[in-house]
Amino acid sequence: MSIKHIKVSFALGILLLAFIGTSCGGGTVGQPDGDGMTEPDSDGMTEPDGDGMTEPDGDGMTESDGDGMPESDGDGMPESDGDGMPESDGDGMPESDDDGCGDYCDEFSIILIPDTQYYTDRMSDNADNTYYKQMQWIVDKQDEFNIKFVIHLGDITNHNLVAEWNIADQAHAILDSADVPYSVVPGNHDYFPQDPFLKSQTKFNDYFGPERFQGRPWYGGSYGSRNDNNYTLFEIGPMKFLVLSVEYAPSKNALCWANNLISSFPDRRVIIATHCYLTHNGNYAMSCADYYDIPGGSGLTVWDELASRHSNVFMVVCGHVGDSEYVVRPGNNGNSVHQMLADYQFEAACSGGACDNHCWVGTSTGNGWLRRLVFAPQENKIYARTHTVETGNQSIFPQGAETLFCSQVNVNGHNEYDQDPSGLDHNFSFDYNLTAPLAQYEYDDLNSKKFNDRTVNSRGAGDQLKPSAAMNPTGDFVVVWEDDSDSSDGPGNYDIVARGFQPGGCEGFHDITVNGSVTRGQQNTPSVAMDSGGNFVVVWRDDNDENDIGQIYARGFDSAGSQNFSLMTVNSEGDGRQRNPAVAMTPDGSFVVVWEDDSDSSDGSGNYDIFARGFHPDGTEKFHDIVVNDITAGPQNAPSVAMDSNGNFVVVWRDDNDENEIGQIYARGFNAAGAQKFDRMTVNSVSSGRQRNPVVGMAPNGSFVVAWEDDSDSSDGSGNYDILARGFDSNGLERFTDITVNTITGGQQLAPAISLSSSGGFAVTWEDDMDDNGWFQVLARGFGSNGAEQIPYLTVNGDSNGQQLKPNIAMDSDGNFVIAWQDDMDNNNYYQILARGLDW
Repeated sequence: MSIKHIKVSFALGILLLAFIGTSCGGGTVGQPDGDGMTEPDSDGMTEPDGDGMTEPDGDGMTESDGDGMPESDGDGMPESDGDGMPESDGDGMPESDDDGCGDYCDEFSIILIPDTQYYTDRMSDNADNTYYKQMQWIVDKQDEFNIKFVIHLGDITNHNLVAEWNIADQAHAILDSADVPYSVVPGNHDYFPQDPFLKSQTKFNDYFGPERFQGRPWYGGSYGSRNDNNYTLFEIGPMKFLVLSVEYAPSKNALCWANNLISSFPDRRVIIATHCYLTHNGNYAMSCADYYDIPGGSGLTVWDELASRHSNVFMVVCGHVGDSEYVVRPGNNGNSVHQMLADYQFEAACSGGACDNHCWVGTSTGNGWLRRLVFAPQENKIYARTHTVETGNQSIFPQGAETLFCSQVNVNGHNEYDQDPSGLDHNFSFDYNLTAPLAQYEYDDLNSKKFNDRTVNSRGAGDQLKPSAAMNPTGDFVVVWEDDSDSSDGPGNYDIVARGFQPGGCEGFHDITVNGSVTRGQQNTPSVAMDSGGNFVVVWRDDNDENDIGQIYARGFDSAGSQNFSLMTVNSEGDGRQRNPAVAMTPDGSFVVVWEDDSDSSDGSGNYDIFARGFHPDGTEKFHDIVVNDITAGPQNAPSVAMDSNGNFVVVWRDDNDENEIGQIYARGFNAAGAQKFDRMTVNSVSSGRQRNPVVGMAPNGSFVVAWEDDSDSSDGSGNYDILARGFDSNGLERFTDITVNTITGGQQLAPAISLSSSGGFAVTWEDDMDDNGWFQVLARGFGSNGAEQIPYLTVNGDSNGQQLKPNIAMDSDGNFVIAWQDDMDNNNYYQILARGLDW
């Protein structure tokens, strides 16, 4: 894919056309310098071969007569009568013999309001406040410029304070009184000054909630009862528009709502407004959420998971970063998406003398600048025009001459754009067909199932721990976890909760309490498996009688989260303790449960065996309890199980039958009836050191891979574990020998999880403290069926702050996978369950 980026250097007085061929993706935006704004350190954007921009014939610059609008001097722009608009024959429209726009040829305007935060914070609440002047300018110019809509780009306030919101409220009341349609969206400063950063604590909805807009014919509605995500509608004859306002660092739920909304308006031309999207040089802002340690989307997320997918999206507008940028990029359906950043908030007044230090200073407010988009149906063009409502104000501009100080005149850095307001950074045009009917609506996600970090649990109180994930061949998945959000059964008592998702991470069904009405005591260590139709079974350890012993329970559900079979006890023998269950399932829904069992005390009090039991899809018994380990001396623990398409299964576990407290990894194979298929074998090739916490994944043909924690190599420090893996065929014969999964061996690598595709390719995830500082990240790496690397190791969690632990993984038949983990990115000592989707 390619994009276009156009930037003009006034100091050079020439038009610079940059054609950069980098791939779209991963630039990381740097840290802020105190104002809550982020700076980039790489671009992650690709540049196009063609610009689609109006080319100048002369020096590349347009002349101004002082009103901030361009005059024509042979530069390829229509002649103007001084107002910056094309010459007219008296009806306000350019001369044309064949316009093709019928009765709707009049130009019309949309106004973009950049960040107003400093008007509410640094200016007095009186008639001289520039925010009021901006709104009044819009009302005064409504007829002259045929203003049809106004879009606020976020950061309405600076500190989320009542006094600031009152100014914003009164400013927009000017538009309300004049019946000017407008939309609003919160920015990051509209959540300040909360610690931790909580979207729920913004006062935005107290002043700009849905109630304010009820009854307005152009207001469409919102996501839920809050207006953080909302949509508005307006029409110009046959040209129908949808303005979709998306919250700061949008959650996956908000993006799912937005995708569904756009799809429901296939005949609308869509403008997306969101606060944090582009940054300097037209790159995507990458740290919208991470800087505040909240789960949410970056600018690239909004592009990948929303804007690029719909054929009727033609524009994305944003603020947040002090700059003026324009880039165009093809969407997945071949449509051009015009992306625009307009934010002049760091412009500070200069009443005279040297003005080279009037950018990014403590007195900056924005100097009244706003952006006007002029839609010209006769020309099938859109013109960007930049105005200030402080024209002629000598207390802001020297001699009242409009200029921009965050430019080459600024000696303190932050040279963001041309100082001349008529330069092409601020006044430009692009082609857009307004007269032709919209093409047939199309949605295309490029068959991608990836999604950015999302919160899995809906209830945020208490702790959510130890997730387990399962996926069907087409990518539907379910995540289960221990949940302490409900304190009605006693503080610190966990329930098992599950939530279902569609391919790509949108909700399939809402949170359900798996253990149902049996909530007393502890329910923990869940495991889940899913069949090809999305039916799933959850198993867990349950101590509802609070005797600290525990049984293994199971319950079955269909793909919608409704019960298939009721809660049942898995273990036949109730004596002793049963714990740490795991479950695997065939495509038709038959399943096997394994667990640690202390019901037989003949091998020593407190020594556990590994048990297994098989079931039909309806939960009735297929085969009775079997003891998996054939040597019962010493402890056996940490079982894991995987099944092939015919019901054959393999169990792996840690075995310390010589009771030397070191342990090896064992495996044993069984057929669908629970009879042995191959003998117990030692999985790890090197027996020195410790091996523990094995996991197994299996392809439909029965080939399998085992991964485990291994301390056989002491070169990275005594007691430091690596993650090893080894592959076998369906009969337990080696396919590839032990490989070290983690490429960086320093520090600790723990808690592996594994999943296989239908072809035998596999991915492993684990918690990693490679720098040995006690803080873990979730890493992953992908391999082909022969054990050769196919996906280099990557950090799964987008936010590296705090602890990320206990990852689990599920994979579809094509190898696309989801990883879920427990995350405390905000360091409040409570964990949430997060998940991320990745394409193979």
